Amino acid sequence: MYVLVAVTFYYGIIMLGRGTVDPGQIILVVLTMLYAGITVGQAFQQFEHFNFAVTAASEIFPIIDRIPPIDKMANDEKVRLSTLQCDIVFEDVSFTYPTRPDVLVLDHFSWHLRPGQNLAIVGASGSGKSTLVQLLQRLYDPDSGRITVDGVDLRDLDLAWWRSCLGVVSQEPTLFAGSLRKNICLGKPNATLEEVEAAAKLAHAHDFISRLPEAYETVFVAQDGGGVMSGGQKQRVAIARALIRDPKLLLLDEATSALDTRSEKAVQVALDEARKGRTTVTVAHRLSTVRDADVILVMERGRVVEAGSHEELMVRAGVYANLVMRGLKEKEDESDDDSDDDNAGSIIRATQQDEGKGDLKELDEDGDVEGKTVVSSLSESVDDIIVKKKPNTLLELLRLNAPEKWYLVLGSITSALIGGTQAAFVIVETEICDILLVDDPQTRFYRTSIICGAFGGLVAIHLICYTLDGYAFGVAGERLTTRCRILLFETILKQPNPQRRGTLRSDECHRQFAHGLRIQWCLLCGWNSHRKRRYLHAAALEILLSH
Repeated sequence: MYVLVAVTFYYGIIMLGRGTVDPGQIILVVLTMLYAGITVGQAFQQFEHFNFAVTAASEIFPIIDRIPPIDKMANDEKVRLSTLQCDIVFEDVSFTYPTRPDVLVLDHFSWHLRPGQNLAIVGASGSGKSTLVQLLQRLYDPDSGRITVDGVDLRDLDLAWWRSCLGVVSQEPTLFAGSLRKNICLGKPNATLEEVEAAAKLAHAHDFISRLPEAYETVFVAQDGGGVMSGGQKQRVAIARALIRDPKLLLLDEATSALDTRSEKAVQVALDEARKGRTTVTVAHRLSTVRDADVILVMERGRVVEAGSHEELMVRAGVYANLVMRGLKEKEDESDDDSDDDNAGSIIRATQQDEGKGDLKELDEDGDVEGKTVVSSLSESVDDIIVKKKPNTLLELLRLNAPEKWYLVLGSITSALIGGTQAAFVIVETEICDILLVDDPQTRFYRTSIICGAFGGLVAIHLICYTLDGYAFGVAGERLTTRCRILLFETILKQPNPQRRGTLRSDECHRQFAHGLRIQWCLLCGWNSHRKRRYLHAAALEILLSH
Protein backbone atom coordinates (compact mmCIF):
# COMPACT_ATOMS: atom_id res chain seq x y z
CA MET A 1 0.00 0.00 0.00
CA TYR A 2 2.80 2.41 0.91
CA VAL A 3 4.52 1.69 -2.41
CA LEU A 4 1.33 2.62 -4.25
CA VAL A 5 1.08 5.82 -2.21
CA ALA A 6 4.66 6.70 -3.12
CA VAL A 7 4.07 6.05 -6.84
CA THR A 8 0.80 8.01 -6.78
CA PHE A 9 2.40 10.97 -5.01
CA TYR A 10 5.36 10.94 -7.40
CA TYR A 11 3.09 10.98 -10.43
CA GLY A 12 0.90 13.64 -8.80
CA ILE A 13 3.88 15.97 -8.40
CA ILE A 14 4.69 15.51 -12.08
CA MET A 15 1.11 16.42 -13.02
CA LEU A 16 1.21 19.35 -10.61
CA GLY A 17 4.26 20.67 -12.45
CA ARG A 18 2.33 20.44 -15.71
CA GLY A 19 -0.55 22.33 -14.15
CA THR A 20 -3.14 19.62 -14.79
CA VAL A 21 -4.00 19.08 -11.10
CA ASP A 22 -3.96 21.14 -7.94
CA PRO A 23 -2.49 20.14 -4.53
CA GLY A 24 -5.90 19.43 -3.06
CA GLN A 25 -6.61 16.74 -5.63
CA ILE A 26 -3.28 15.03 -4.88
CA ILE A 27 -4.04 14.98 -1.15
CA LEU A 28 -7.54 13.66 -1.86
CA VAL A 29 -6.24 10.78 -3.98
CA VAL A 30 -3.48 9.86 -1.51
CA LEU A 31 -5.83 9.86 1.49
CA THR A 32 -8.41 7.88 -0.47
CA MET A 33 -5.81 5.24 -1.28
CA LEU A 34 -4.66 5.09 2.34
CA TYR A 35 -8.14 4.61 3.78
CA ALA A 36 -9.16 2.25 0.99
CA GLY A 37 -6.06 0.14 1.59
CA ILE A 38 -6.74 -0.03 5.31
CA THR A 39 -10.36 -1.01 4.70
CA VAL A 40 -9.47 -3.67 2.14
CA GLY A 41 -6.80 -5.04 4.45
CA GLN A 42 -9.31 -5.39 7.26
CA ALA A 43 -11.72 -7.07 4.87
CA PHE A 44 -9.09 -9.62 3.85
CA GLN A 45 -8.64 -10.54 7.52
CA GLN A 46 -12.18 -11.89 7.49
CA PHE A 47 -11.39 -14.38 4.74
CA GLU A 48 -9.96 -16.71 7.35
CA HIS A 49 -13.36 -16.87 9.02
CA PHE A 50 -14.99 -17.49 5.65
CA ASN A 51 -12.62 -20.39 5.08
CA PHE A 52 -13.54 -21.85 8.47
CA ALA A 53 -17.23 -21.41 7.66
CA VAL A 54 -16.87 -23.06 4.25
CA THR A 55 -15.00 -25.99 5.77
CA ALA A 56 -17.64 -26.44 8.46
CA ALA A 57 -20.49 -26.02 5.99
CA SER A 58 -19.07 -28.69 3.71
CA GLU A 59 -19.62 -31.17 6.53
CA ILE A 60 -22.92 -29.78 7.80
CA PHE A 61 -24.92 -29.22 4.62
CA PRO A 62 -24.86 -32.87 3.50
CA ILE A 63 -26.37 -33.74 6.87
CA ILE A 64 -29.00 -30.99 6.54
CA ASP A 65 -29.86 -31.98 2.97
CA ARG A 66 -29.93 -35.70 3.73
CA ILE A 67 -33.38 -37.24 3.65
CA PRO A 68 -33.40 -39.93 6.35
CA PRO A 69 -35.03 -43.24 5.47
CA ILE A 70 -36.84 -43.11 8.83
CA ASP A 71 -38.30 -39.62 9.22
CA LYS A 72 -40.72 -38.88 12.02
CA MET A 73 -41.48 -35.47 10.48
CA ALA A 74 -42.68 -36.99 7.20
CA ASN A 75 -46.17 -35.96 6.10
CA ASP A 76 -47.14 -39.46 5.01
CA GLU A 77 -50.39 -40.70 6.47
CA LYS A 78 -49.51 -43.19 9.18
CA VAL A 79 -51.55 -45.24 11.62
CA ARG A 80 -52.27 -44.12 15.19
CA LEU A 81 -53.87 -46.82 17.30
CA SER A 82 -56.81 -45.71 19.42
CA THR A 83 -55.80 -48.13 22.18
CA LEU A 84 -52.31 -49.56 22.47
CA GLN A 85 -52.07 -53.05 23.98
CA CYS A 86 -48.36 -53.55 23.19
CA ASP A 87 -48.86 -56.99 21.67
CA ILE A 88 -45.51 -57.06 19.85
CA VAL A 89 -44.36 -59.80 17.48
CA PHE A 90 -40.95 -60.20 15.87
CA GLU A 91 -41.43 -62.19 12.68
CA ASP A 92 -38.25 -63.74 11.25
CA VAL A 93 -36.25 -60.51 11.73
CA SER A 94 -32.72 -60.28 10.34
CA PHE A 95 -30.59 -57.18 10.68
CA THR A 96 -27.11 -55.81 9.96
CA TYR A 97 -25.84 -52.35 10.82
CA PRO A 98 -25.16 -50.07 7.83
CA THR A 99 -21.57 -49.56 8.97
CA ARG A 100 -20.98 -53.33 9.29
CA PRO A 101 -22.98 -54.96 6.51
CA ASP A 102 -20.94 -58.16 6.72
CA VAL A 103 -21.84 -58.83 10.39
CA LEU A 104 -25.25 -60.41 10.90
CA VAL A 105 -26.49 -59.06 14.25
CA LEU A 106 -29.96 -60.67 14.23
CA ASP A 107 -30.41 -63.96 12.42
CA HIS A 108 -34.07 -64.77 11.68
CA PHE A 109 -35.14 -63.70 15.17
CA SER A 110 -38.75 -64.42 16.14
CA TRP A 111 -40.58 -63.81 19.41
CA HIS A 112 -44.00 -62.83 20.72
CA LEU A 113 -44.07 -60.21 23.49
CA ARG A 114 -47.46 -60.27 25.16
CA PRO A 115 -49.18 -57.23 26.73
CA GLY A 116 -48.07 -56.53 30.29
CA GLN A 117 -45.24 -59.04 30.08
CA ASN A 118 -41.84 -58.38 31.64
CA LEU A 119 -39.30 -59.68 29.13
CA ALA A 120 -35.61 -59.85 30.00
CA ILE A 121 -32.91 -60.37 27.38
CA VAL A 122 -29.45 -61.62 28.33
CA GLY A 123 -26.45 -62.83 26.40
CA ALA A 124 -22.85 -62.17 25.57
CA SER A 125 -21.69 -58.88 24.10
CA GLY A 126 -22.62 -58.62 20.42
CA SER A 127 -25.44 -61.14 20.62
CA GLY A 128 -28.03 -58.56 19.50
CA LYS A 129 -29.65 -57.60 22.81
CA SER A 130 -29.46 -53.82 22.45
CA THR A 131 -30.27 -54.09 18.76
CA LEU A 132 -33.75 -55.32 19.64
CA VAL A 133 -34.30 -52.21 21.76
CA GLN A 134 -33.14 -49.98 18.90
CA LEU A 135 -35.46 -51.74 16.46
CA LEU A 136 -38.38 -51.23 18.84
CA GLN A 137 -37.58 -47.50 18.91
CA ARG A 138 -37.38 -47.72 15.11
CA LEU A 139 -33.95 -46.20 14.99
CA TYR A 140 -33.40 -48.81 12.29
CA ASP A 141 -35.64 -51.00 10.14
CA PRO A 142 -35.05 -54.75 9.77
CA ASP A 143 -33.28 -55.96 6.65
CA SER A 144 -35.84 -58.75 6.38
CA GLY A 145 -38.86 -59.83 8.36
CA ARG A 146 -41.07 -57.40 10.25
CA ILE A 147 -42.16 -56.21 13.69
CA THR A 148 -45.87 -55.85 14.37
CA VAL A 149 -47.58 -53.91 17.16
CA ASP A 150 -51.16 -55.03 17.84
CA GLY A 151 -51.14 -56.60 14.38
CA VAL A 152 -49.89 -53.46 12.58
CA ASP A 153 -46.46 -53.32 10.96
CA LEU A 154 -44.23 -50.99 12.97
CA ARG A 155 -43.23 -49.20 9.75
CA ASP A 156 -46.87 -48.26 9.17
CA LEU A 157 -47.28 -46.58 12.58
CA ASP A 158 -46.91 -42.84 13.03
CA LEU A 159 -43.34 -42.62 14.28
CA ALA A 160 -43.77 -39.54 16.49
CA TRP A 161 -46.85 -41.06 18.13
CA TRP A 162 -45.15 -44.44 18.62
CA ARG A 163 -42.10 -42.93 20.28
CA SER A 164 -44.36 -40.90 22.57
CA CYS A 165 -45.67 -44.24 23.87
CA LEU A 166 -42.18 -45.45 24.78
CA GLY A 167 -40.09 -44.90 27.87
CA VAL A 168 -36.37 -45.53 27.42
CA VAL A 169 -33.66 -45.77 30.08
CA SER A 170 -30.19 -46.39 28.70
CA GLN A 171 -26.94 -47.47 30.28
CA GLU A 172 -25.43 -43.99 30.53
CA PRO A 173 -27.96 -41.45 31.86
CA THR A 174 -27.91 -38.21 29.90
CA LEU A 175 -28.94 -35.08 31.77
CA PHE A 176 -28.93 -31.71 30.09
CA ALA A 177 -27.84 -28.34 31.45
CA GLY A 178 -30.78 -26.86 33.31
CA SER A 179 -32.91 -27.55 36.36
CA LEU A 180 -33.82 -31.08 37.37
CA ARG A 181 -37.47 -30.20 36.80
CA LYS A 182 -36.75 -29.26 33.18
CA ASN A 183 -34.78 -32.47 32.71
CA ILE A 184 -37.70 -34.56 33.92
CA CYS A 185 -40.17 -32.50 31.86
CA LEU A 186 -38.31 -33.45 28.70
CA GLY A 187 -40.35 -36.66 28.87
CA LYS A 188 -43.54 -34.59 28.93
CA PRO A 189 -43.01 -30.90 28.11
CA ASN A 190 -46.34 -29.67 29.51
CA ALA A 191 -46.10 -31.59 32.80
CA THR A 192 -47.08 -29.87 36.03
CA LEU A 193 -44.96 -29.84 39.18
CA GLU A 194 -47.29 -32.41 40.73
CA GLU A 195 -46.70 -34.76 37.80
CA VAL A 196 -42.96 -34.22 38.07
CA GLU A 197 -43.00 -35.06 41.76
CA ALA A 198 -45.19 -38.11 41.16
CA ALA A 199 -42.76 -39.44 38.54
CA ALA A 200 -39.81 -38.75 40.84
CA LYS A 201 -41.49 -40.62 43.68
CA LEU A 202 -42.17 -43.56 41.40
CA ALA A 203 -38.49 -43.54 40.43
CA HIS A 204 -37.41 -43.20 44.09
CA ALA A 205 -35.75 -39.87 43.28
CA HIS A 206 -38.02 -37.50 45.21
CA ASP A 207 -36.25 -37.86 48.55
CA PHE A 208 -32.74 -36.94 47.43
CA ILE A 209 -34.02 -34.21 45.09
CA SER A 210 -35.93 -32.62 47.98
CA ARG A 211 -32.71 -32.48 49.99
CA LEU A 212 -30.90 -30.50 47.29
CA PRO A 213 -30.50 -26.74 47.91
CA GLU A 214 -33.13 -25.71 45.35
CA ALA A 215 -34.98 -29.06 45.20
CA TYR A 216 -36.42 -29.51 41.70
CA GLU A 217 -35.09 -26.13 40.60
CA THR A 218 -31.50 -27.16 41.31
CA VAL A 219 -29.51 -26.45 38.16
CA PHE A 220 -27.60 -29.37 36.72
CA VAL A 221 -24.39 -28.36 34.97
CA ALA A 222 -23.41 -30.95 32.38
CA GLN A 223 -19.66 -30.38 32.75
CA ASP A 224 -19.39 -31.00 36.49
CA GLY A 225 -22.77 -32.45 37.40
CA GLY A 226 -21.07 -35.54 38.79
CA GLY A 227 -19.92 -33.50 41.77
CA VAL A 228 -23.55 -32.80 42.73
CA MET A 229 -25.21 -36.15 42.00
CA SER A 230 -23.91 -39.68 41.87
CA GLY A 231 -24.43 -42.06 38.97
CA GLY A 232 -27.29 -43.78 40.76
CA GLN A 233 -29.07 -40.49 41.41
CA LYS A 234 -28.71 -39.37 37.79
CA GLN A 235 -30.03 -42.73 36.65
CA ARG A 236 -33.13 -42.34 38.83
CA VAL A 237 -33.73 -38.87 37.37
CA ALA A 238 -33.54 -40.48 33.92
CA ILE A 239 -36.07 -43.11 35.06
CA ALA A 240 -38.40 -40.35 36.28
CA ARG A 241 -38.07 -38.65 32.89
CA ALA A 242 -39.08 -41.90 31.19
CA LEU A 243 -42.02 -42.54 33.54
CA ILE A 244 -43.58 -39.07 33.54
CA ARG A 245 -45.29 -39.76 30.19
CA ASP A 246 -46.73 -43.02 31.57
CA PRO A 247 -45.32 -45.13 28.73
CA LYS A 248 -47.11 -48.22 27.52
CA LEU A 249 -43.80 -49.88 26.66
CA LEU A 250 -40.75 -49.44 28.89
CA LEU A 251 -37.33 -50.21 27.40
CA LEU A 252 -34.45 -50.69 29.85
CA ASP A 253 -31.12 -51.06 28.08
CA GLU A 254 -28.57 -52.15 30.72
CA ALA A 255 -29.83 -49.42 33.04
CA THR A 256 -27.77 -50.64 36.02
CA SER A 257 -24.63 -52.00 34.36
CA ALA A 258 -22.59 -48.82 34.86
CA LEU A 259 -23.45 -48.49 38.57
CA ASP A 260 -21.68 -49.81 41.62
CA THR A 261 -23.36 -52.36 43.88
CA ARG A 262 -24.78 -49.81 46.31
CA SER A 263 -26.27 -47.53 43.67
CA GLU A 264 -27.62 -50.54 41.79
CA LYS A 265 -29.82 -51.50 44.73
CA ALA A 266 -31.58 -48.13 44.80
CA VAL A 267 -32.00 -48.03 41.02
CA GLN A 268 -33.23 -51.62 40.96
CA VAL A 269 -35.99 -50.76 43.44
CA ALA A 270 -37.02 -47.88 41.17
CA LEU A 271 -37.02 -50.14 38.12
CA ASP A 272 -39.12 -52.78 39.87
CA GLU A 273 -41.65 -50.08 40.72
CA ALA A 274 -41.59 -48.72 37.17
CA ARG A 275 -42.27 -52.11 35.58
CA LYS A 276 -45.57 -52.62 37.36
CA GLY A 277 -48.60 -52.48 35.07
CA ARG A 278 -46.75 -51.98 31.78
CA THR A 279 -45.02 -54.04 29.12
CA THR A 280 -41.29 -54.04 29.74
CA VAL A 281 -38.23 -55.12 27.79
CA THR A 282 -35.09 -55.30 29.93
CA VAL A 283 -31.60 -55.82 28.54
CA ALA A 284 -29.24 -56.69 31.36
CA HIS A 285 -26.35 -58.85 32.45
CA ARG A 286 -26.83 -58.74 36.22
CA LEU A 287 -28.82 -61.46 37.92
CA SER A 288 -30.64 -59.07 40.24
CA THR A 289 -32.10 -57.25 37.23
CA VAL A 290 -33.54 -60.23 35.35
CA ARG A 291 -34.38 -62.95 37.85
CA ASP A 292 -37.93 -61.63 38.50
CA ALA A 293 -38.78 -61.32 34.79
CA ASP A 294 -41.73 -63.27 33.41
CA VAL A 295 -39.63 -64.59 30.54
CA ILE A 296 -35.87 -64.54 30.05
CA LEU A 297 -34.45 -64.78 26.53
CA VAL A 298 -30.88 -66.01 26.22
CA MET A 299 -29.36 -64.80 22.95
CA GLU A 300 -26.31 -65.97 21.11
CA ARG A 301 -25.20 -64.73 17.67
CA GLY A 302 -28.53 -63.10 16.97
CA ARG A 303 -30.66 -66.13 17.84
CA VAL A 304 -32.65 -67.28 20.87
CA VAL A 305 -30.89 -70.29 22.37
CA GLU A 306 -32.91 -70.51 25.60
CA ALA A 307 -36.16 -69.04 26.92
CA GLY A 308 -38.06 -69.39 30.16
CA SER A 309 -38.23 -68.16 33.74
CA HIS A 310 -35.21 -67.97 36.00
CA GLU A 311 -36.05 -71.21 37.79
CA GLU A 312 -36.68 -73.09 34.55
CA LEU A 313 -33.43 -71.99 32.98
CA MET A 314 -31.40 -72.81 36.08
CA VAL A 315 -32.82 -76.34 36.07
CA ARG A 316 -31.71 -76.80 32.46
CA ALA A 317 -28.12 -75.95 33.45
CA GLY A 318 -27.44 -74.49 30.01
CA VAL A 319 -26.13 -71.20 28.72
CA TYR A 320 -28.14 -69.10 31.18
CA ALA A 321 -26.95 -71.11 34.17
CA ASN A 322 -23.34 -70.61 33.07
CA LEU A 323 -23.93 -66.86 32.77
CA VAL A 324 -25.44 -66.78 36.26
CA MET A 325 -22.55 -68.69 37.82
CA ARG A 326 -20.04 -66.48 36.07
CA GLY A 327 -21.92 -63.39 37.27
CA LEU A 328 -21.94 -64.62 40.85
CA LYS A 329 -18.17 -65.09 40.77
CA GLU A 330 -17.68 -61.59 39.36
CA LYS A 331 -19.96 -60.23 42.08
CA GLU A 332 -17.82 -61.85 44.76
CA ASP A 333 -14.71 -60.27 43.24
CA GLU A 334 -16.52 -56.94 43.07
CA SER A 335 -17.50 -57.23 46.73
CA ASP A 336 -13.85 -57.77 47.63
CA ASP A 337 -12.92 -54.68 45.63
CA ASP A 338 -15.65 -52.68 47.36
CA SER A 339 -14.26 -53.74 50.74
CA ASP A 340 -10.81 -52.55 49.72
CA ASP A 341 -12.30 -49.29 48.48
CA ASP A 342 -14.16 -48.84 51.77
CA ASN A 343 -10.91 -49.31 53.71
CA ALA A 344 -9.18 -46.81 51.47
CA GLY A 345 -12.08 -44.42 51.94
CA SER A 346 -11.76 -44.72 55.71
CA ILE A 347 -8.10 -43.78 55.45
CA ILE A 348 -8.96 -40.78 53.30
CA ARG A 349 -11.66 -39.67 55.72
CA ALA A 350 -9.37 -40.05 58.72
CA THR A 351 -6.57 -38.15 57.01
CA GLN A 352 -8.89 -35.37 55.95
CA GLN A 353 -10.35 -34.94 59.41
CA ASP A 354 -6.88 -34.93 61.00
CA GLU A 355 -5.69 -32.23 58.66
CA GLY A 356 -8.80 -30.14 59.20
CA LYS A 357 -9.81 -30.07 55.56
CA GLY A 358 -13.48 -30.23 56.43
CA ASP A 359 -16.13 -32.79 57.25
CA LEU A 360 -17.36 -35.31 54.75
CA LYS A 361 -21.01 -35.38 53.85
CA GLU A 362 -23.01 -38.30 55.10
CA LEU A 363 -23.96 -41.11 52.76
CA ASP A 364 -27.61 -41.85 52.21
CA GLU A 365 -29.02 -45.34 52.32
CA ASP A 366 -27.99 -46.26 48.77
CA GLY A 367 -24.44 -45.04 49.17
CA ASP A 368 -24.85 -41.79 47.22
CA VAL A 369 -22.99 -38.78 48.46
CA GLU A 370 -25.11 -35.82 49.44
CA GLY A 371 -23.52 -32.60 48.29
CA LYS A 372 -19.96 -32.54 47.05
CA THR A 373 -17.74 -35.57 47.00
CA VAL A 374 -14.35 -36.03 48.63
CA VAL A 375 -12.72 -35.45 45.27
CA SER A 376 -14.53 -32.13 44.89
CA SER A 377 -13.37 -31.05 48.36
CA LEU A 378 -9.79 -32.02 47.62
CA SER A 379 -9.98 -30.24 44.27
CA GLU A 380 -11.18 -27.08 45.98
CA SER A 381 -8.29 -27.31 48.45
CA VAL A 382 -5.81 -27.65 45.59
CA ASP A 383 -7.44 -24.70 43.80
CA ASP A 384 -7.09 -22.62 46.96
CA ILE A 385 -3.39 -23.48 47.16
CA ILE A 386 -2.88 -22.53 43.52
CA VAL A 387 -4.66 -19.21 44.02
CA LYS A 388 -2.67 -18.39 47.17
CA LYS A 389 0.68 -18.95 45.45
CA LYS A 390 -0.09 -16.35 42.75
CA PRO A 391 2.82 -17.28 40.47
CA ASN A 392 4.20 -14.66 38.11
CA THR A 393 3.08 -16.14 34.83
CA LEU A 394 5.26 -13.78 32.77
CA LEU A 395 8.46 -14.79 34.54
CA GLU A 396 7.49 -18.46 34.43
CA LEU A 397 6.83 -18.21 30.70
CA LEU A 398 10.17 -16.52 30.05
CA ARG A 399 11.98 -19.05 32.23
CA LEU A 400 10.60 -21.93 30.19
CA ASN A 401 11.61 -20.12 27.00
CA ALA A 402 15.13 -19.31 28.25
CA PRO A 403 16.96 -21.68 25.81
CA GLU A 404 15.51 -19.65 22.95
CA LYS A 405 16.60 -16.31 24.41
CA TRP A 406 18.46 -15.24 21.27
CA TYR A 407 15.37 -15.91 19.17
CA LEU A 408 13.38 -13.80 21.63
CA VAL A 409 16.00 -11.05 21.44
CA LEU A 410 15.86 -11.12 17.65
CA GLY A 411 12.08 -11.05 17.74
CA SER A 412 12.09 -8.16 20.21
CA ILE A 413 14.47 -6.13 18.04
CA THR A 414 12.47 -6.74 14.88
CA SER A 415 9.26 -5.91 16.73
CA ALA A 416 10.78 -2.62 17.85
CA LEU A 417 11.87 -1.88 14.29
CA ILE A 418 8.38 -2.68 13.01
CA GLY A 419 6.97 -0.21 15.50
CA GLY A 420 9.59 2.33 14.43
CA THR A 421 8.72 1.97 10.77
CA GLN A 422 5.09 2.71 11.58
CA ALA A 423 6.14 5.99 13.21
CA ALA A 424 8.49 6.74 10.31
CA PHE A 425 5.67 6.27 7.82
CA VAL A 426 3.67 8.93 9.66
CA ILE A 427 6.60 11.36 9.55
CA VAL A 428 7.14 10.79 5.84
CA GLU A 429 3.43 11.26 5.15
CA THR A 430 3.51 14.67 6.84
CA GLU A 431 6.27 15.72 4.45
CA ILE A 432 3.85 15.25 1.58
CA CYS A 433 1.76 18.20 2.72
CA ASP A 434 4.86 20.34 3.14
CA ILE A 435 6.11 19.59 -0.38
CA LEU A 436 2.85 20.76 -1.91
CA LEU A 437 3.53 24.24 -0.52
CA VAL A 438 6.90 24.53 -2.31
CA ASP A 439 6.74 26.84 -5.33
CA ASP A 440 10.03 25.87 -7.00
CA PRO A 441 9.33 22.87 -9.31
CA GLN A 442 12.90 21.54 -9.16
CA THR A 443 13.03 21.64 -5.37
CA ARG A 444 9.60 20.06 -5.18
CA PHE A 445 10.59 17.27 -7.57
CA TYR A 446 13.88 16.66 -5.69
CA ARG A 447 12.16 16.38 -2.32
CA THR A 448 9.50 14.16 -3.85
CA SER A 449 12.17 11.74 -5.09
CA ILE A 450 13.70 11.59 -1.61
CA ILE A 451 10.33 10.93 0.04
CA CYS A 452 9.44 8.21 -2.47
CA GLY A 453 12.83 6.59 -1.87
CA ALA A 454 12.18 6.77 1.87
CA PHE A 455 8.84 5.08 1.33
CA GLY A 456 10.55 2.26 -0.59
CA GLY A 457 13.25 1.84 2.04
CA LEU A 458 10.74 1.71 4.87
CA VAL A 459 8.69 -0.87 2.99
CA ALA A 460 11.78 -3.05 2.52
CA ILE A 461 12.73 -2.74 6.20
CA HIS A 462 9.15 -3.48 7.21
CA LEU A 463 9.03 -6.62 5.07
CA ILE A 464 12.38 -7.94 6.32
CA CYS A 465 11.52 -7.25 9.96
CA TYR A 466 8.13 -8.94 9.67
CA THR A 467 9.77 -12.02 8.14
CA LEU A 468 12.44 -12.25 10.85
CA ASP A 469 9.88 -11.49 13.54
CA GLY A 470 7.59 -14.31 12.47
CA TYR A 471 10.52 -16.72 12.16
CA ALA A 472 12.03 -15.88 15.56
CA PHE A 473 8.83 -16.04 17.57
CA GLY A 474 7.61 -19.02 15.56
CA VAL A 475 10.71 -21.04 16.45
CA ALA A 476 10.52 -19.92 20.08
CA GLY A 477 6.85 -20.84 20.33
CA GLU A 478 7.35 -24.20 18.61
CA ARG A 479 10.17 -25.21 20.91
CA LEU A 480 8.30 -23.94 23.97
CA THR A 481 5.30 -26.05 22.97
CA THR A 482 7.48 -29.14 22.61
CA ARG A 483 9.17 -28.48 25.95
CA CYS A 484 5.84 -28.02 27.75
CA ARG A 485 4.48 -31.22 26.26
CA ILE A 486 7.54 -33.15 27.40
CA LEU A 487 7.39 -31.66 30.92
CA LEU A 488 3.70 -32.38 31.17
CA PHE A 489 4.15 -35.96 29.98
CA GLU A 490 7.00 -36.53 32.44
CA THR A 491 4.85 -35.13 35.25
CA ILE A 492 1.98 -37.45 34.33
CA LEU A 493 4.30 -40.45 34.36
CA LYS A 494 5.59 -39.48 37.80
CA GLN A 495 2.14 -39.26 39.38
CA PRO A 496 1.92 -41.57 42.43
CA ASN A 497 -1.67 -42.56 41.65
CA PRO A 498 -1.87 -44.72 38.50
CA GLN A 499 -5.59 -43.93 38.14
CA ARG A 500 -4.88 -40.30 37.27
CA ARG A 501 -4.85 -39.58 33.60
CA GLY A 502 -3.83 -36.60 31.51
CA THR A 503 -4.17 -35.67 27.89
CA LEU A 504 -3.10 -32.86 25.62
CA ARG A 505 -6.33 -31.91 23.92
CA SER A 506 -5.21 -28.96 21.84
CA ASP A 507 -3.87 -29.29 18.33
CA GLU A 508 -0.33 -28.19 17.68
CA CYS A 509 -1.39 -25.47 15.26
CA HIS A 510 -3.87 -24.02 17.76
CA ARG A 511 -1.30 -23.82 20.54
CA GLN A 512 0.97 -21.60 18.49
CA PHE A 513 -1.50 -18.74 18.97
CA ALA A 514 -0.90 -19.07 22.73
CA HIS A 515 2.87 -19.07 22.38
CA GLY A 516 4.98 -17.37 19.70
CA LEU A 517 2.28 -15.31 18.02
CA ARG A 518 0.86 -14.03 21.28
CA ILE A 519 4.32 -13.06 22.55
CA GLN A 520 4.87 -11.26 19.25
CA TRP A 521 1.66 -9.25 19.56
CA CYS A 522 2.44 -8.45 23.20
CA LEU A 523 5.68 -6.78 22.16
CA LEU A 524 4.11 -5.08 19.15
CA CYS A 525 1.34 -3.59 21.25
CA GLY A 526 3.68 -2.13 23.86
CA TRP A 527 5.06 -3.34 27.18
CA ASN A 528 2.64 -1.35 29.33
CA SER A 529 -0.55 -1.99 27.42
CA HIS A 530 -3.52 -3.88 28.78
CA ARG A 531 -3.63 -5.92 25.58
CA LYS A 532 -0.09 -7.20 26.29
CA ARG A 533 -1.02 -8.38 29.75
CA ARG A 534 -4.15 -10.10 28.48
CA TYR A 535 -2.33 -11.99 25.72
CA LEU A 536 0.60 -12.87 27.97
CA HIS A 537 -1.62 -14.20 30.75
CA ALA A 538 -3.63 -16.23 28.26
CA ALA A 539 -0.46 -17.68 26.78
CA ALA A 540 0.98 -18.54 30.17
CA LEU A 541 -2.23 -20.15 31.37
CA GLU A 542 -2.55 -22.29 28.25
CA ILE A 543 1.06 -23.42 28.52
CA LEU A 544 1.26 -24.05 32.25
CA LEU A 545 -2.25 -25.17 33.12
CA SER A 546 -3.38 -27.06 29.99
CA HIS A 547 -4.07 -30.75 30.47
